[in-house]
Amino acid sequence: ATTNDGLCTTLMHHSCRTLRSAVPPPGVVTCIGEPGFASEATLFNRNLQDERAPLAIVKPSSLSQLQAVLETARASKLRVSVRNGGHNPSGRALSKGGVTIDLGRHRAIRIVRNDASGPVAEVGAGAVWGDVYEALGGSGLYAVGGGCPMVGVAGLVMNGGIAFTSRKRGLVGDSVLSFTLVFPNGTVAETEGGRSALRSALSAGGGSTLGVVWALRLRLWPAPEGGHGVGVVRLGWKGRVPMSMLPLAAAAMDANVAATDDDEGWSLNLVVGREYVVWHHFHEG
Repeated sequence: ATTNDGLCTTLMHHSCRTLRSAVPPPGVVTCIGEPGFASEATLFNRNLQDERAPLAIVKPSSLSQLQAVLETARASKLRVSVRNGGHNPSGRALSKGGVTIDLGRHRAIRIVRNDASGPVAEVGAGAVWGDVYEALGGSGLYAVGGGCPMVGVAGLVMNGGIAFTSRKRGLVGDSVLSFTLVFPNGTVAETEGGRSALRSALSAGGGSTLGVVWALRLRLWPAPEGGHGVGVVRLGWKGRVPMSMLPLAAAAMDANVAATDDDEGWSLNLVVGREYVVWHHFHEG
């Protein structure tokens, strides 16, 4: 047993050195047992964290670094998982004994108004919905997206996704115009135009079984004047939600119950997160 333990330790150190060679700074590689690993190897479902601890968590800072990570993991026969927001209840964001690719360094969002498809948001796969709503603030545009600000954009998109405006605009995945996908061998594919089989698979539950999404383009919609709004406020508290937020949450719940009688939209929804309060006001006739 001692010999096997020593062999496993040697292989672990070798794998970590190989990953660090593939992902130099500003990319980050944190291996199990190193300072900071415990705070990095986290899940929304904390009950599964310990049993799904990976060998290493890698944060690539560029597309080329992501390619290098996948090529290295493939050559070393290491299982790979992808973490965006980490909200999957089954804990799939962590790969037990393998490599978890954390895309949190790629959260850039760019709003393009004159795209041939109409207004578009170009979104890095590490972004969460709070990032999208902040970028859209005051733009007069909205995205068909999630209500929880800390849920990852890519994760929700690749599982279809139900939004507040789905009755009008369909599932969240239906608003995706294209993906930038990196296959396990490091090659890159762009799913531009049309309803290709690859794009359909990515936005209908295929997810990271096919590769790693690095970026995506979301169709945006103009907000009817006086009838729609999305707001994001950072309150900046730490720890538990302040008691003063409870009346607001209760008021939002009452407004939602009243809005169910309105076939044309939701009146109000307030989502309280660790860092954000997100409000939605929808009415599209």
